[in-house]
Amino acid sequence: MSNDIDSIRGYQPPSEGGIFLKLADGEEVKVRLVSLPVIFENEFKLGEEVNLSTRFGFIVWNHDIDKAQIWVTNAATYGQQISPLLEDDEYGDWREYDVKIKRTGEKAQTRYHVRPGIKRYDLDESQQVACEAIDIIEIIKKSDSASKVMWLAEWRELEAAAKAKPGSGYNKAKATRKKLAEEEEEDTVVEDIGDEPVNIDDIPF
Repeated sequence: MSNDIDSIRGYQPPSEGGIFLKLADGEEVKVRLVSLPVIFENEFKLGEEVNLSTRFGFIVWNHDIDKAQIWVTNAATYGQQISPLLEDDEYGDWREYDVKIKRTGEKAQTRYHVRPGIKRYDLDESQQVACEAIDIIEIIKKSDSASKVMWLAEWRELEAAAKAKPGSGYNKAKATRKKLAEEEEEDTVVEDIGDEPVNIDDIPF
């Protein structure tokens, strides 16, 4: 055994990572998005005010550390970078190829950049078994800040049912917007009615 201190200088043990994939500012990782998305509401504080934001979670295989993990991202990343892959004939189902995810920024300025690969192949059996062992719903539910945790397909079914239900908040908001629009067309002078038009996208389901 060497007693030379210089022989161990500069060594950094490989990161084993926890169950959640966490990237530092500027860090990039190669993963496979193994699952369909889970959607949930995340509670966070902005100063003294409590806010809710929509989050999306995936079971992923992290090639950099050879481990199954959960990656959670925001609605902007899902809507602008992940969901469009399904509509692109060149890529399609993200479970068939790897993607590289890079994080830039901190806190409210955090952005994720997703770059899809072109090689299609299946994960090996041990990788698939490790991913299947993760109960993403139950793990996210354990967080005190997470609520309404479910698969996105289930969320869409509930959303569609709420929109179709007579007297629902969605339809009331829609009717309010229509009425306000009609009143504005009839008036030659726009007056301040004291209330902002209702944004149907803000109605919770």
